[in-house]
Amino acid sequence: MTSNLFPRSITDEYRGHPVAKWVFVAMTPPTIGRSLAHIILPDGGVQSIATIPLDAFLSSAAAVVIGTFAQWGLAQWMFGLLYVLVLVRSQALIPLMWLFILIEYRGRLLLGVYKPFEAMGHAPGGLGT
Repeated sequence: MTSNLFPRSITDEYRGHPVAKWVFVAMTPPTIGRSLAHIILPDGGVQSIATIPLDAFLSSAAAVVIGTFAQWGLAQWMFGLLYVLVLVRSQALIPLMWLFILIEYRGRLLLGVYKPFEAMGHAPGGLGT
């Protein structure tokens, strides 16, 4: 088990289940797309996607939320680029990437329970998590 998570040599040889690899491949473009939405959209996707009512905030508070989403988008973009690098050059690391994905998604779920916030609807990412 740990030899799959932490291979002795990092090669382009994937030894895991093929479904895990192809689901990882399928998750990579949405990860990059989601990150770019947070960085590029004027509201960072805060209201337009996540349905957080920015128009009810003071403009300074809305700017903080938008900026925070943009910074989160940068972190997501970096993970997406790492996923691409793993797929292109180091497929032996796919099991380790799955561990990171599990920690991120589980962490977001727990943080959402621990620190909930009000939204006008359900964000796609919230449903996916």
